[in-house]
Amino acid sequence: MTTLSAIITPTNLVTATDTQTLTNKTLTAPTIASANLTTALTLAGAAGTNGQVLTSAGSGLPTWSSPSAGALTLLSTVTASNSATVDIETTFSSTYDAYLLVVTGMTSQNNNLGIKAQMKLSGSYVTTSTYRWYNDASSSTFGVSNSSSSSDTEITILAGGAGNNAADSVNLQISIYNPSSTAFSKLINWFGLSFYTTATRVTNAFGVGTNTGVGALTGLRIYFQSGNVVAGKFRLYGISNS
Repeated sequence: MTTLSAIITPTNLVTATDTQTLTNKTLTAPTIASANLTTALTLAGAAGTNGQVLTSAGSGLPTWSSPSAGALTLLSTVTASNSATVDIETTFSSTYDAYLLVVTGMTSQNNNLGIKAQMKLSGSYVTTSTYRWYNDASSSTFGVSNSSSSSDTEITILAGGAGNNAADSVNLQISIYNPSSTAFSKLINWFGLSFYTTATRVTNAFGVGTNTGVGALTGLRIYFQSGNVVAGKFRLYGISNS
């Protein structure tokens, strides 16, 4: 039973102080004010399904539809805790052509460290000299610098500047492209920033890296050049293909 304190127009003239009790009634073109609903209200002949929203087409009755998933879909979260390496695995697939790894609050065991990366290709992490990379960094203390390698056993994401003071952290966004392809060499690019209290240094960095292998990428390993990753959140998102 539904109790309505209402004004229903144009077919019925009811004062605002009147109470109408309607049981299983269909209201055609009503205007309802101060409604007191004691049972579920359904629109367009159905209640929709869990998670759906009402969508207007600009005329006629609204319809139920599923909301868009958005451009980014969170796939996994890895939390570092005095970890020698942080391995992002299992969530790379052919579902997405590109992925975004967001690193927040990454802290180091030692001072003034660089950040490295390796790729898991064809089921194993590659440790041979098949990496190529380039990075730029600008700092509040040493200005602008860059470094690169055309043959390395790892990718250098940040050459230095990660501190181990309580206020120090590294934050990054790393893009990974075509991980499931077996035709292309694997490419990543990144940008990020770090704060190093001891040197009173804030650093902005960006760069690109690749491995010449064409095997499917199923993991990305992040680590400091020495010591452990004390803490940090590593969230992997799939980027919508459309």
